[in-house]
Amino acid sequence: SDLGAITAASPWLYNQVGANLTGVLVVLCALGLWSALSPSVLGRLGAAALLLAGAGAFLDGFFRLDCRGIDAACTNHTWHSHAHKLESGFTAAFTLVSPVLLALAFRRIPRWRGAWVPSVLALPAIIVANIVFSAVGDGAATRAGTVVFFLWVAFVGWWLVPSWKDAAVTPTVPHVPGMVGWLVAVVHALGTALPPIVTVIGLQAGGLLAGAIVTETIFAWPGIGRLLVQAI
Repeated sequence: SDLGAITAASPWLYNQVGANLTGVLVVLCALGLWSALSPSVLGRLGAAALLLAGAGAFLDGFFRLDCRGIDAACTNHTWHSHAHKLESGFTAAFTLVSPVLLALAFRRIPRWRGAWVPSVLALPAIIVANIVFSAVGDGAATRAGTVVFFLWVAFVGWWLVPSWKDAAVTPTVPHVPGMVGWLVAVVHALGTALPPIVTVIGLQAGGLLAGAIVTETIFAWPGIGRLLVQAI
């Protein structure tokens, strides 16, 4: 959120691209899930939770902080700063709830049963990512958890594509009698889907390390970034 503060260098990158655009895409994915999972009550609840998480991300670009954590003699006291804190709490709650609700819905719908195991593992993966990267800093932990969440959203969006079933019986991703859907996706389809995912993870890892170097150097905090500067 500091990247979108009023005192940030280029706040529009975070506010309009990182928040507004991302929020719209998540809302569209949620609307697609609402239609695809109806009339399942759990499916609609999960889609609604995902829609609210996307709406929260969208509003994050408008409810801006007054200043960043590194700005001296500056406090977040305006109405949009307080609205940002409230919105962030609701967005985080819906972000954690939506994978669980949708996983339960996927398990009850035969066509979506292959997506329920990765979905039920999304919440533990988000928590683990936050814990692991908390050693780098609070911002790194939040970003790591967000990356895991959006990887799960991309996975769910992939299942929304009608042509996915056709791709599952091609020579590249063969249909194996007796093999459950999620196993086919992991064993055969994951290889095709992995390159862009690895690319995004690599870019995010570089951003995490670069941010850690700046933050730990300014505040003299011990961590990976400061060790890297000392090593150089």
